[in-house]
Amino acid sequence: NIQRKIVVRGKVKGIDFRNATWRKAMELGIRGSVRNLDDGSMEILASATDKEFKVFENWCREGPSHQGWTALKFLNWIKQVLQISALIIEIFINSFKIKIRLN
Repeated sequence: NIQRKIVVRGKVKGIDFRNATWRKAMELGIRGSVRNLDDGSMEILASATDKEFKVFENWCREGPSHQGWTALKFLNWIKQVLQISALIIEIFINSFKIKIRLN
């Protein structure tokens, strides 16, 4: 396998893009890490074959398709990753409190 560092600049939208990148890497069998940098870009450290890198780098240039992506799907994905049966999230916006519970 080849090790590479990829820095994605431009329209990197925080957790959505980072998680979509991680999922795509897992789908392709690529191992490594993804993190947001202080300047707003994203750093990918990865180990893969040359063929896997070609597919992955092309995907990184285009970015994820957000069709069908919802907050509910994301929260259910968090439950699955953390291997928990319920998730409660409280969001405070100004004086409003929003509580989301997924069983």
